[in-house]
Amino acid sequence: MTRIKIVLIGHRGVGKSELLQRLKMYFPQFQYFDLDSVIAEKLANPVYKIFETFGEEYFRSKEVETARLILNKKDVIVSLGAGYNLENLPEDVICIWVRRTTDADGRIFLNRPALDPKLKPLDDYLSRFEKRNKKYFEKADFIYDMPEGMSIIEGKTVSKKGILAQEKNLFKEFLFRTTKKRKGVLTLNPYNVNSRVVYDTVEFRTDLFSAKEIYRLVEIYGKKSKMILSFRKDNIHDLKELTDLLSSFYAIDVDADLTEILDSLTSKASVAIKKKLIVSCHRPALTENIKTLEGLVKTKSKAIVKCSPVIQSFVELKQLYDWFGKNPSGRLIFPRSDENNKNSDWQWFRQFMLSKQVLNFVNDGFSPVPDQPTLLDTFLFSDPVNHFAAVIGNPIYHSFSPVLHYEFMKKRNMPYYGIKIEEKEFDEAMDFLEEIGLRAASVTSPFKEAAYRRYYPRSKNEIKIKSVNTLYIDSRGAAHIANTDTMGLIKTLNQISADVFKKDLQKLIIVLWGGGGVVPAIKSEVPNVHLVASRDGKLPKGIKEIDILIWAAPRSLLTQMPKNCTIKSVFDLSYGGNSMGLELAKENNIPYFSGLEMFKEQGRGQQIFWSQFDERK
Repeated sequence: MTRIKIVLIGHRGVGKSELLQRLKMYFPQFQYFDLDSVIAEKLANPVYKIFETFGEEYFRSKEVETARLILNKKDVIVSLGAGYNLENLPEDVICIWVRRTTDADGRIFLNRPALDPKLKPLDDYLSRFEKRNKKYFEKADFIYDMPEGMSIIEGKTVSKKGILAQEKNLFKEFLFRTTKKRKGVLTLNPYNVNSRVVYDTVEFRTDLFSAKEIYRLVEIYGKKSKMILSFRKDNIHDLKELTDLLSSFYAIDVDADLTEILDSLTSKASVAIKKKLIVSCHRPALTENIKTLEGLVKTKSKAIVKCSPVIQSFVELKQLYDWFGKNPSGRLIFPRSDENNKNSDWQWFRQFMLSKQVLNFVNDGFSPVPDQPTLLDTFLFSDPVNHFAAVIGNPIYHSFSPVLHYEFMKKRNMPYYGIKIEEKEFDEAMDFLEEIGLRAASVTSPFKEAAYRRYYPRSKNEIKIKSVNTLYIDSRGAAHIANTDTMGLIKTLNQISADVFKKDLQKLIIVLWGGGGVVPAIKSEVPNVHLVASRDGKLPKGIKEIDILIWAAPRSLLTQMPKNCTIKSVFDLSYGGNSMGLELAKENNIPYFSGLEMFKEQGRGQQIFWSQFDERK
């Protein structure tokens, strides 16, 4: 193997330093350096102190100087600070952009220096986000879309069925360029043509490359991957220029709207070429897609058809899946989210389909299609799926549950997805999910009470509060429900009471700010808690001081911050980096307690509950 020089780049708080430690555990043969830590040790001061004493410009100069010395060493992997000037990196350095879906939400830090003290904590992060995001994309040689919650994985060993083993396998293929091919189709574009990871199939699109460039790509990829040629531009000259290459391709995909190219292929091409034909439709409306493709099948019956509409609801998703089920060997389906959506609605479904259809497109980070499974997903979800588990809520893109429960469900031969549902279609969505194999679910906001109403009549077990966060549906269709929301709650409250107030919990004034579906569970365990609706922010009469504020409200323009009162500590049920509860504690310089430990206790409780219905043979 040639000498390796790798840097990890990415936004503040994404988890570069923690990933560095995991890589050190996976591959101890390399040298590892956290640049901030090296500088802090060298100057005998923490980073925030260096910022305060000497300023940002001085710190940045030390970054460049120190990084240059480190990168002169052999086989090094270095974690860089978010603000490092990437233009100062040597040409032979490989940049891995570590990215998470919550990057765009922003993060607030209790223990890191403010880069601009004039700005609010969240604005301090967001003011640099777009500029840094663009720089990371331009410089990245590889993008690692890291799941939310990797930092909560406990233990220093790599379990065979655990998510760390899959992360290790991913980086093994990247670092050592193994000959093992990744399942899935990678659409090549100008940013990823030199991918270090080898894919089973690659796609060349005529709207992304010229005919001359495609000839060159065939020379590069022809011996290591199957190839798909996709016509996406209405130019018959592309077909004429590429005619001699057609026999080299595993499949030839033509958009249904390119009638001249499609007619030419079906009327003039050889039988062997016709057998490779895929006709695809990417119009927004589902019904229009299906109607167009079914009309073409009548005249071009040998072609496989690919349907990729914008799906607006679970009703439409069921229609698409039912259509696929009528001819699974001759149909491919790729639902897309509305382009106005910030995050993917249907990535979980594409993960579900990885083992169910011949072709599946993969996002290596350079694709603009958020619904495509990530590279790590091809390691996590490659096994055939009969049943599955999921976290169900809205939003769910920030959830740590898929990471927390991955290994537990893997041992039971079930993948664990993150599934977003709109409130108005909860029952329709659950009908479909049960139909395609849902067994276990973590139910989160805003569906805990709706889950109780739906599943309590089908359940044989009692539950003292009318709110469900844990569900299991057995092979007979019977529902088993539970609520583990308060597990760890009293433990954390007692810790705050002892550490901060040196008083008995019952003597403290405790206020729950917001809460939604968790209100009944918390009220059952802490009867003296005062409830405040986060949208109106009205405190009960007489309360001017709050000992413990339990923050359970989302970040929203509608969420009110507490006013005209003194808050002595914050217990934040959110574990998100941009929580308004975290912001409140930061701005008022008061003790802050994260709900992360409580979340892990809840998760352990869910696994104990699900274990009762273990159907493994």
